[in-house]
Amino acid sequence: MSGFEVVGIVLAVLPLFVEASKASQSLRGAASSTLRDEKLSEFYETFWWETYELQQQMEKVAMALPNLSEERKREIVDSRDLDSWAQAADVAQALQDFFPSQDDYLAFQKVMAKVLELLARLVKDETVHISKCETDQRKMYQKLKKFQDDRNASRLSSGFRERFRFLRKEKDRETCLKNLKTWNKRIRVVVDSANTAADRRKAVAIAAPVSQALSLLRTLSQRLFNAVWKSWSCDCAEGSHEARFSLASCNGAASPRDLKGSLSQAGVDISFDFLVSRSQPQTPWKWSEGTVTIKPASNKNAQNRAELERICDAIRDASSSNHCLQLLVEDFEQTQRMWRLNWRDSRLQYVQTKPDVSLQIMMQRYPTPPLVERRRLALILAYSVLQLHESPWLCEQWSKENIRFFSTAGGVDLRHPYMSTSFNKFPSGTEPSSLDRFHRHPGILRLGILLIEIHRWKPLEDFWTPDDLVAGKPTVNTDLQVARRVLWSQALADCFPTYLGAIDACLQVAWAPSGSRVSLEDTETQAGIYRDVIEPMEREAELGNYCAGERAP
Repeated sequence: MSGFEVVGIVLAVLPLFVEASKASQSLRGAASSTLRDEKLSEFYETFWWETYELQQQMEKVAMALPNLSEERKREIVDSRDLDSWAQAADVAQALQDFFPSQDDYLAFQKVMAKVLELLARLVKDETVHISKCETDQRKMYQKLKKFQDDRNASRLSSGFRERFRFLRKEKDRETCLKNLKTWNKRIRVVVDSANTAADRRKAVAIAAPVSQALSLLRTLSQRLFNAVWKSWSCDCAEGSHEARFSLASCNGAASPRDLKGSLSQAGVDISFDFLVSRSQPQTPWKWSEGTVTIKPASNKNAQNRAELERICDAIRDASSSNHCLQLLVEDFEQTQRMWRLNWRDSRLQYVQTKPDVSLQIMMQRYPTPPLVERRRLALILAYSVLQLHESPWLCEQWSKENIRFFSTAGGVDLRHPYMSTSFNKFPSGTEPSSLDRFHRHPGILRLGILLIEIHRWKPLEDFWTPDDLVAGKPTVNTDLQVARRVLWSQALADCFPTYLGAIDACLQVAWAPSGSRVSLEDTETQAGIYRDVIEPMEREAELGNYCAGERAP
């Protein structure tokens, strides 16, 4: 008998066990004065529980079958017609595809066959009134229905001989139930193992194209940084220029839905908006807006352009704060060339008389923004980590002190956070590792902490207690232990489960095997952040959970 047929038989007899459990409840009340009926009631209860667990595992298998529609899976769960199951080639193939190896599939067949054997032995015991040795499942079901009808009509009775036979077989029944419990546990092990393997396969399947495209984006981002860094030096008497690069440029650029069609370098380009400070004190404005795009080198670029060696040469030509500098980086893979394009009108319209403020100051001095704005900001930062961290763009400088905001006429613009970026020296791109640090990736940890801080609109330091410090100072693990404590405290009781899960994923890094190195260049890490951090936050937004109240409905 194949594993497929075994599954069909077990699912086909499940209604018997449900009916038996219903019968047991009435039996207990109707004939509780005799030892036989008490033990029969206990038997029915145990029998029902084991078959209930079996049913749950079978539904898990059915709902996890690959390459079948949700409607088809629901038909399988609801079906009790063994004949149609035996002819369902799509289900039989899906069942084999569900298990990661032939050995796993054979183990499943073996365990299911053993469970079916034990069920048959129990069902054939005529003293429990489930069946009288019928092997046809429909006849067994009809027999049980008749037994239930007799019970409802108070036609049940048991003589001395029947009670004697029932008690005499008690030891055999208990042994059989005990074995059924053992093999049910083995079913759970086999099914859970297959589900875990299926989840891994799904993650890899999703991660492969996304990771390929994301790796390209990360490579282009690093080449763009390299080109801008080379052109940033100047000889201005007033000193070097400050830079603020928009993290909102990453919002959507690293989204799986936007990367599906961008798997070749020939079809990918990325852009960053930025602000650069003017070093001439006589001008009435400090910041000039700019945008820089990196594209693969091509002879088809027909834009008016002039090669640019130093950015400050172009900034000097800006006649108004309403003008935006457009730069193009041509990527030759090994080298890059910087071009200046035509000026265009500025889009941001920042108030030049107001200085930019850090996220740290915002949390300490500004009112808490609406939930929708905080969630949008959190999602932008998650995109930024995935695309830029562990590269020259974001290393030690990625903190709430270096995340900056500018003001428009309507107030502080939270939709466009900027990173205070230094071009004085080329960053290493990585942070020094510490064997004393529990968390395996400082950037992912910082993101988890920022998600907490943005929701509460309060720095994590406000949650420190004297017990978190050593000699009054934080340790390398203080922020991690405080973040874990805050995560499941009342401080975040008003969070949606999706957002809590995203924070927990950053703190635990559960997708990576224990003790392994965690890197944003790894496919598994990229897939883990997408699956456990970004996608839940996107889903929360899509479902319209940004309501006036901040508690989940």
